[in-house]
Amino acid sequence: MRTKQDRADEAKDLYLQAANCFKLGQDMENALKCYEKCIECEESEADCAAHYREAANCIKESDTERYLQLIRKAIDLYSLSGRSSTGATMARDCA
Repeated sequence: MRTKQDRADEAKDLYLQAANCFKLGQDMENALKCYEKCIECEESEADCAAHYREAANCIKESDTERYLQLIRKAIDLYSLSGRSSTGATMARDCA
């Protein structure tokens, strides 16, 4: 019997595959939506940092304000999870 977490993990994997396909097709809006679904599927908020970063990169060129919101969330999560060097590098790149 599959648990709820198993189903969430499978959904997350499928959303990641879809996001990559959308990115390859230059459909960044749908890629962003897939990354947002991945965030919903994560059990731990600390595991969401990479999804926030990828979502931010999808809209970096088209929506600066939304990009900054997402990248700040990723930076905060990286810092809280003990990966402050990754967060600092992202903050430097943002500046």
